[in-house]
Amino acid sequence: MGRHDELRVLSGWFHEATAGSPSLVLLGGDPGIGKTRMAVALADEAAAGGARVAWGRGAELAEGTPSFWPWRQVLDRLGRPDVLEAGGSDDPAVDRFAMFEGVITSLAGAAEPAGLLVVLDDVHQVDAASVRLLLHAAGGLQGRVMLLATHRSNPADRTTEFDAAFDELQRLPTTNRLDLHGLPGGAVADLLGVDVGDPIAARAIEASGGNPLLVGELARHLRAGHDLSTVPPSVRASVRNRLTGRSAACVRALETAAVIGREFDAGLVATATGEPALATLDALDEAVDAGFVEAIDPPGRYRFVHVLVRDAVEAAQSATALPAAHRRVAEAIEAYDGARDDVLADLARHW
Repeated sequence: MGRHDELRVLSGWFHEATAGSPSLVLLGGDPGIGKTRMAVALADEAAAGGARVAWGRGAELAEGTPSFWPWRQVLDRLGRPDVLEAGGSDDPAVDRFAMFEGVITSLAGAAEPAGLLVVLDDVHQVDAASVRLLLHAAGGLQGRVMLLATHRSNPADRTTEFDAAFDELQRLPTTNRLDLHGLPGGAVADLLGVDVGDPIAARAIEASGGNPLLVGELARHLRAGHDLSTVPPSVRASVRNRLTGRSAACVRALETAAVIGREFDAGLVATATGEPALATLDALDEAVDAGFVEAIDPPGRYRFVHVLVRDAVEAAQSATALPAAHRRVAEAIEAYDGARDDVLADLARHW
């Protein structure tokens, strides 16, 4: 829904691959933006046209996960589970090269006669060996093959190995890249089951940035009898989990910024938290890397990426912490801005 143009682009690249121009497609975007759903749509279309489809899904690296796990899933579905078995050479580098070349040959063979779509889902979190194989395979693709690798755009969500390889993957002549963004207003309204001109649709677009996952949570929230003035519990839990991995300074800066509003000045956050300006900028850099906020003009000013994220960070604070935060922000505004006419409304709200 709302992705017809993007699907048309992907379909075009796949038809080029089946015509003899193999390629790697990097399909990126934020969590919940619809990367896997797009891959499913393309896979359904490819299978309907007679092509083979093989999936390899990335997994959070857990103890006991075999090396090359997504590639093993792909090769198993293609009937070649033995390709990644070590050879008999005394040189591990020679064995690895032979295995990687064997993967390329196996994919090319499986692509005849109607083409092969290999979907590597969530490659931003696969093991280092799988990333090395992706680099090798993408650089030497043969036959009617398209590799579709979905990944998160934010470097903070990637493994060190994938982040280091990403630029090199982009530079390969066989690579195409497509980044997914928020859904258009009409699609958001359809997901909510309202008219595109309905105020609920406008509020949902503003709150979610058109992120399909967030829009879906808002839709469930509305169906449960709630309104958009409250944050869905699932969104609050998701944001709380994401905050868990951040430093204490980053969390404090984000909580204070959420009380200030969607847009805020780093200087005001520093004044309200009592932290040095440079330390606050470091904390906000961490928040940017984690995908909570983004820097905007003028320098030193920031904005939460979605209203719903800001709302959830604010809602996650306790009933005793929130009034104290409002007091600190009110006092900071008086110290930072004085009592100018343009800040009186904010002062009144916080007090």
